[in-house]
Amino acid sequence: MNKLIKFCLPIDMQNFLKQYPSSENEVAFAKGIPATEANHRIIDMIAKVIPLRRRYRGNSKPFYDRPQAFVHRQWADTIALYPKVKFGSDGYTWMGENI
Repeated sequence: MNKLIKFCLPIDMQNFLKQYPSSENEVAFAKGIPATEANHRIIDMIAKVIPLRRRYRGNSKPFYDRPQAFVHRQWADTIALYPKVKFGSDGYTWMGENI
């Protein structure tokens, strides 16, 4: 994650993201976040500061046979956060910075 963006995040949001780190070779900047209402509210606040994409992860349930490629939000076990990138003539950019 961009150091300036991380610096601008409130301390409580920084502490939240530190609890769910991803490895350095990952595109995601947070993984394994439990899919609870409280966490959804915190992620909504972070999304107001950082352009991000949420990816919901989880297993099929006895009453929910999930599609192979994704999980619907209501059946998710965890959430992963990815930067929202744009593709243009300069390649992929995130918040104006080439990645």
